Amino acid sequence: MSFVVRLMLIQNGSPYNLARYDTAHGTPHCDILSRSNNILEKNWLTQMDFDSALTFAIDDFKNNYDDYITA
Repeated sequence: MSFVVRLMLIQNGSPYNLARYDTAHGTPHCDILSRSNNILEKNWLTQMDFDSALTFAIDDFKNNYDDYITA
């Protein structure tokens, strides 16, 4: 199983990835991204299984999207 949960912002007609949770390295983690899609920060969720991390990712973006937008 794998997943990607992305938080995107559309500004002036252009979409930007702000952050994403994924399992690309075999371990769930969150990447905080720059406007040019470079990774600014990587937060590993080593204590979570994929199911828990997926739920956590969705809840985090639903509850905290304003924080990601203003960061």
